[in-house]
Amino acid sequence: MKKSKHHYLPECFIKNFTEDGKTYILDMFIFNKIKQYKPDASPSINPRSPGSICYIPDLHVLEESFKKRFPAYALLNELALENDIFGCLETEYGRIFPCIEKRQRLNISQAITFIKFLISLKLRNPYRVKSIDITSYLKDESINSLIEVGLSIYPNLPASVFRELIDSIAEEYSNDPSFIEQYFKGGLLRRHLPGGLLEKITSKLISYKWYLLEACTGANFISSDNPGFSISDNKSFNTKYDSNFSFFFPLSSTFCLYISDNDLENDGFFGGDEKLFIHQVISEQCVNEINEIGFRYKYRYIFAKKKESLKSFLPIITGG
Repeated sequence: MKKSKHHYLPECFIKNFTEDGKTYILDMFIFNKIKQYKPDASPSINPRSPGSICYIPDLHVLEESFKKRFPAYALLNELALENDIFGCLETEYGRIFPCIEKRQRLNISQAITFIKFLISLKLRNPYRVKSIDITSYLKDESINSLIEVGLSIYPNLPASVFRELIDSIAEEYSNDPSFIEQYFKGGLLRRHLPGGLLEKITSKLISYKWYLLEACTGANFISSDNPGFSISDNKSFNTKYDSNFSFFFPLSSTFCLYISDNDLENDGFFGGDEKLFIHQVISEQCVNEINEIGFRYKYRYIFAKKKESLKSFLPIITGG
């Protein structure tokens, strides 16, 4: 059966960094491969359509081997993640973003869907798979810590139960390299369930003021294929929403969302059922700083509306 393109960063997002239907991209995977053989190689900037990048064939398919490993999801359609969860959010975001461009207030339903979509992009990005290191959880000190956590939640269960669970995970991981990818899919389903992590982060972020940062004339936001990051204590993080954070998420070549947990909304939703974006134009230096930090969390691609934007960014990429 022919495989389908499953975008980890959807076309409805990428198209906001396009001109005449094309975005300019740097493929860092290809560039780094070329550098192994030609250290002085220069990155190649090419125009691409949104549908031709940021996808992995059948990335979100819930195959039979997944359902056997995670029987709680056995009755789900194999495209439940791709169509029923991600597809619905993408469709709604495509309708909401034009309102944001026009600096219109969002009703409560639109505001919730908007922030859910952005956080869902962070949760589903394969960049997170790279950060999963099962072996680190299988060291004795980590195992003891996991057992302590398990006992704190289920104090009536013996420690041996948690030890057996960890051993079974270790065995699955050593016998099947696909375990990490399937483990990731299971986590995505769990996090997108009602009352799951996505809902909890959404309810938190919606209680803060939302700033719509606009790039000044002559400046443009660029994006990686893993957009958005947080700053806390002068350090950057791919994801951080617990406390003492500032969250940045480029939405287009012109606009970037900014949220800080130090800036609570005075009255929640304005008028009880609307969310207002506070508009603020920022300098080219600030735009460049946001672009530079965002580059750290790329998975494979960097893209921009204008070729010149990526050309000016080359010294950051090459270290020159």
